[in-house]
Amino acid sequence: MRKDNVLGICGDDSEVLWRSTYYLNWFFGLRCAGDVLNAVSPIGKQPAKEITEAVAVVRAVRRLLLAGAGQGAGTKAAFEGMRGWELIDLCSGNALVPVLAAHLFPLKWSWATDKRARKRPWQGVKRFTYHTAALDVSRYDFTLSGAMPTYGERFVVTAVHPCGQLAYHVVRHFLADALCRHLVLMPCCADGEHHSYGFLDAKLDGYDRWCLALCDMLADGGCVNVRAERDAHVLSPLNVVITASKLLSPELRAGLLASAANFNWVKSASRFEGAGVPAEVAA
Repeated sequence: MRKDNVLGICGDDSEVLWRSTYYLNWFFGLRCAGDVLNAVSPIGKQPAKEITEAVAVVRAVRRLLLAGAGQGAGTKAAFEGMRGWELIDLCSGNALVPVLAAHLFPLKWSWATDKRARKRPWQGVKRFTYHTAALDVSRYDFTLSGAMPTYGERFVVTAVHPCGQLAYHVVRHFLADALCRHLVLMPCCADGEHHSYGFLDAKLDGYDRWCLALCDMLADGGCVNVRAERDAHVLSPLNVVITASKLLSPELRAGLLASAANFNWVKSASRFEGAGVPAEVAA
């Protein structure tokens, strides 16, 4: 017998159960699961949903960093290549993503950034800092790496369900900072009413169009491997995971940061258009 469940997953009962519990089983199968929950709890009224969202983003981070290292998944050399990376999680809330990443990966540092401080036993998490600061939506010379008392030169930026226009500012600051090389974004509140994709509009809801607009912005900003995929294992209908990379040469990296103040961000009827961003990528 087939039926739709409240998560919008269609399939027989066993398939629905498997999809809805896969990330939860994955998380609680980790030896660090208890330590992670002790550090971030309480994590809200829907802990299962929050865990699946964090797992989806962390697994996407893992894929990006392993692919960049050019190593097979699970090899020691591949994980050694993560040591030079830092992670910045924006609109972090309970910091589940950076805390989980700090436990799983040998990152140089993990940062949680949110405008509201959370009192948790953060001191128990190694190579981690909770940075209380609002995402600066007004300054165009603001850089994410410059706002952190940072230690490295390579960053992956993550954000889970930044509300509405905050997702736009996450993308804008990611593009403007030459040290930020990868992005993993799960957008939240649909802001797609002003974005039209012609005949596709009949098939797309506001959330879909909003995700596509953010992808357009990343592609126009010179990013490569821009992807948007629904993750059916996430216990939320807002389950699109956007990934993008900036594989810039050292020279262009410096030029991108220098030209950040001159970016021309224009919200058109169909998409965001970024001007002044070098489109060249390293060979």
